[in-house]
Amino acid sequence: MHRLKSSWKFAALFVLGALASLLYVSHSKAFTLIESQYLPAVQLVANQGGVINVWNVSNSPLDVTLNLFADGSARTLTITLGAGKLHTFTFTNTSKTTSRFRGVLEFSAANSAISDIGTLGSNGEMVTLVPAVQLSAP
Repeated sequence: MHRLKSSWKFAALFVLGALASLLYVSHSKAFTLIESQYLPAVQLVANQGGVINVWNVSNSPLDVTLNLFADGSARTLTITLGAGKLHTFTFTNTSKTTSRFRGVLEFSAANSAISDIGTLGSNGEMVTLVPAVQLSAP
């Protein structure tokens, strides 16, 4: 009888450990669905503007993080983008010299967004538009 009680305790511990392991694996799989898109660099003269467009092509909201890099500086912007919506991040070269800008976008789900980066002319019209390169996380 004493052995039977010990084996049930062992079985209960084993089941709890298996459940904890399963939850950890499920959480890890969800984390790997993050996708990154690398935007090509654009060169802006002093006071010239640029835009990064992001379209959510999925049927659910999407968390979007933009890491924008300029010569020697960086900033991070985060938004939640609704299903089927477009968001435009705008930026301006506030330095007195020509600077290069590039962005890295991270999404909370794979295959859920498309993006591009563009430069604006002195009249505010789009001068160039370059699509992003999509690299899904392994």
